[in-house]
Amino acid sequence: MIYKVFQICERYNIELQASLERIMRCGCGLCGLCSIDPLGLLVCKDGPVFSSKDLRRMEDFGKYRRNFTGKKILIN
Repeated sequence: MIYKVFQICERYNIELQASLERIMRCGCGLCGLCSIDPLGLLVCKDGPVFSSKDLRRMEDFGKYRRNFTGKKILIN
């Protein structure tokens, strides 16, 4: 849902700040489970709110999610 809002904002050149949700085991950046590829940003430390600039650079955003083991799962 947030990805759709992001697409609309991009179409109309509106800056967006979005709160992303990832599974966080440790909550302090040690486990890396909430990492966003390829940037290496951690939702627990660097977020959970990210700007349009960051969202544009995230290859996973709107395409993948992670399960409880950290495995990437394609979103249909």
